[in-house]
Amino acid sequence: DRLFWLYLFAFWSQFKPSEPFLVDYLIQEKGIGSEQVYQDVLDLFVYSRLPFLIIVGFCAEFDCCGYRAVLVAGAFCGFLTVLM
Repeated sequence: DRLFWLYLFAFWSQFKPSEPFLVDYLIQEKGIGSEQVYQDVLDLFVYSRLPFLIIVGFCAEFDCCGYRAVLVAGAFCGFLTVLM
């Protein structure tokens, strides 16, 4: 039963149907230039995610908290990255 919920959580946390269309949306709908999207927006997304990955990675590697806390922290950090 726990494994089912773990897989379900992992699936929904990684299911991001909007990401392949994000660049087209920003260029066509929001009117942001393609150079600005690739140099500013995507760089912010990638580089803001890196510190969160390091923190969650250390928590998972050193077993300082349980797997549930690591999963929730990872999901929360991913959510914060999207909000930026």
